Amino acid sequence: TDLSFTEEQILTELEEHPERFSPNVILRPLYQQILLPALAYVGGGGELAYWLQLKSNFDYNEVHYPMLVRRSSLLWLDKGSTKKRASLQLGLSQLFEPIDELIAQFVKAQSNNELNLAEERENLKELFDSLLEKGSQISPDLKSSIEAERAKTIKSLEKVEAKMLRAEKRNQEQLVNKITQINDKVFPNGKLQERYDNVLPYYWRYGTDFFQALYQASDPMSKQFIILEEIS
Repeated sequence: TDLSFTEEQILTELEEHPERFSPNVILRPLYQQILLPALAYVGGGGELAYWLQLKSNFDYNEVHYPMLVRRSSLLWLDKGSTKKRASLQLGLSQLFEPIDELIAQFVKAQSNNELNLAEERENLKELFDSLLEKGSQISPDLKSSIEAERAKTIKSLEKVEAKMLRAEKRNQEQLVNKITQINDKVFPNGKLQERYDNVLPYYWRYGTDFFQALYQASDPMSKQFIILEEIS
């Protein structure tokens, strides 16, 4: 804006109109700790990362910096997702692997075709090693040219390998869709379920039993990621 203040003017403004000032995002934890001092702050990973950025503010203002305690996180897998996971024999830890890597891993395992071109890459390496040796005997200047051709050829081979994998994914569309659907439950819209989903659809579907299940499974002092699966 066009507003500007001298130091004297801003201090006068603060004295006469404190309601116009906000601690905002940078000073909010400091402000909170002054008004409601706490020994510890329990929060999720994102919240603690936010607090960790601000320790120097506490040191500078000589305000007690609370102990940071990471709370446990919860994931709810409904009956459909649980059945899909079981049918795929998908391990719980695999739920957190990058989706593209997970799909590639399962597609390759289920495929009857050879999708790995490691042997071809090794053959190319030996071929270009031989070319380098022969070319260097003719002229040292040929080395950089042969190295460039090797890099281009390896890149082309990697593109072919990627196209083969994409084609096999289309062949195994049902498998890919199952893994994608499970991943969408774990990371809706690419975010952790607990940071994205609203609790109301769960309450509508399960009633107060849902809250009771969460309460019984929760341990605020645990650093583990808790997964609850609906099995009946």
